[in-house]
Amino acid sequence: MYAKRLQGNHRGPPPDRSLYLGGTRENQENLIELFTLLAAETESRENRFAVIREIANNYVRQKEYPRLINFLSMRTNNFPDDPYNAYYLLMIAYAYMQEDADAVAALYFDIILKNYPDLTVLGESIHLACLNQLIGLSNNSEQLVWYYHELISRFSDRIDLGSAYFMLAQAYERIGDWNGAIRAYTQYLPWQGTIIQGFPNADTYAKQLVDFNNSPRTVKSG
Repeated sequence: MYAKRLQGNHRGPPPDRSLYLGGTRENQENLIELFTLLAAETESRENRFAVIREIANNYVRQKEYPRLINFLSMRTNNFPDDPYNAYYLLMIAYAYMQEDADAVAALYFDIILKNYPDLTVLGESIHLACLNQLIGLSNNSEQLVWYYHELISRFSDRIDLGSAYFMLAQAYERIGDWNGAIRAYTQYLPWQGTIIQGFPNADTYAKQLVDFNNSPRTVKSG
């Protein structure tokens, strides 16, 4: 088991450990070992993170999402200065999604994005993960404009820029910002050929709007 591969000063699991134990007897024993390691003050910050992440992953494997939410919520509340709190909140958000509470999950993704510095875990950006989730969850076009701007300005080298520009233009259209939409469609044009789900004629649509906006128009009187 993972816990047996870590060394630490075993001081025993916390008194309220029954709140966090579940699954088979073997699983409970593994959790007790992990909580014992977590209670050891001699553990480094990185080792504590590794233990907490393994506890959380244990709950994910067992589909114990309420326990995961409770454990990580207590952790972030009790240690507000923990540099890994953005990751813990991200796991809480994913757990809420598994519990079909997408609206609550979206609140967590938004809180991480706006209140916590970005964090890279296993080569992945926490903020990028939040933006991708929020774009999928949000029905608010004004918020989508902001999310797409963040995505493009901060992660242009890690996303499909053509798709991002087109969807940004669509969000601008929905809020009635014609100038914003034209700017975004114009930025999309160099990326023609991008496959955009749900928009098989994206190239033609964007080009027609941009051409119409740029064409000289004569207003007839009388």
